[in-house]
Amino acid sequence: MVLDLTLYIIISSAGATLTQLIGTKPGMNPIKSSALLAVAFYLSLQLLGLYHVFEIERWAALFFGATFVGMSTKERLRFVPLVAASIIYAIIFYLASPFYNGIGGALGVSACFSVILVLVIQNLIRFFRLKYGQ
Repeated sequence: MVLDLTLYIIISSAGATLTQLIGTKPGMNPIKSSALLAVAFYLSLQLLGLYHVFEIERWAALFFGATFVGMSTKERLRFVPLVAASIIYAIIFYLASPFYNGIGGALGVSACFSVILVLVIQNLIRFFRLKYGQ
């Protein structure tokens, strides 16, 4: 269980950070970056052939959803908040993915929720720093 969640967090963080990093390169954008990385990740899982089909699809879905987190701009989410959002996304995916079957947009909604949660926390921290002067 802990090992699974740790692997989820590593895969999610890699998907989000690589998407943001590659998406800012000349000729790239977040959508191209997400698509390129998702296909590359899926193909690498297929080539490794270490997991049976269900697990490959689960890991690929986890990574693909994490790339949605990485589509956030660096102005909104710098490295640490981006990793925090990807960790939240990994936890949501870990807990809720058994219920995702047949729910359109579940990956995007989970990614959006994790990003919004981190943005709210950032704004609360900023508010309290301004109000109480730290």
